[in-house]
Amino acid sequence: MKTFLNYIVTLFIGLYFIFGCEFNNGPQNKKYTHSLLFNLVVNETRQEFYIYKIVKDEDVNDFEGKSPDIYFEKGANIILYNSDLNYNSFVLKKLSNTYTTARNLFYSNSESLKLNTNTKYNIDISINGNIITGSTTTPSDFNIITPTPNSTFRLNDLRNGAGINIKWEKSSSAKGYIGKIFIHKGNNDISKESPFITLDTTFNWNELSSTGKAVINIYAFDKNYYKHFIDLSQSAGIKGAYGYFGSSIKKSVTVNIE
Repeated sequence: MKTFLNYIVTLFIGLYFIFGCEFNNGPQNKKYTHSLLFNLVVNETRQEFYIYKIVKDEDVNDFEGKSPDIYFEKGANIILYNSDLNYNSFVLKKLSNTYTTARNLFYSNSESLKLNTNTKYNIDISINGNIITGSTTTPSDFNIITPTPNSTFRLNDLRNGAGINIKWEKSSSAKGYIGKIFIHKGNNDISKESPFITLDTTFNWNELSSTGKAVINIYAFDKNYYKHFIDLSQSAGIKGAYGYFGSSIKKSVTVNIE
């Protein structure tokens, strides 16, 4: 049963995560005027999140094939807070990417923002009189067990089925885990491997593309992220908008692939 559940979770969340369907503010969401997509990440320097206007029925044909940026909400006032924090230094950022359908605009903290594990955070967003509120509790801490830092693996061995057995401790309050892997090949050349999603605390990674230093990132995500992407709740952790305000904890290990 657990294996089957893991398969279903991987299927559903994988479609969102891998193919970029996180952007979803089509006219079927008529209850709301805006969508919020915010995964607050402990141990991440920059918090990236997105606020969009909901696409109207009459705009559907114009929207298809174009960048989501045409519906990005640029005038939001944002406050992240709890009993120990009151942070409102979020600024609009733009990537240099020029692809037509790329999602380039996002909000980010403009100065250091230290977040803690197992801590509740609230958010208030004001947009031309529309109010979006939300809260999330970051998952409890965990550590990666294997592989150990600076371990060395041979690419041919990994491709022939051995793989890298990634194992980590359970985050007691997390609802699942996402893995992202980047291989640094030198000369600023970085390849992004296919991400994986699991409810378990282990994963065998054997779909490798090249040699280099591989940075393995494991994210333990909270119930709000789970509710939006697995239970398909229109709003998870927020009121007044479609989407979610969730959180996760990032842990990393770097290994060598020869």
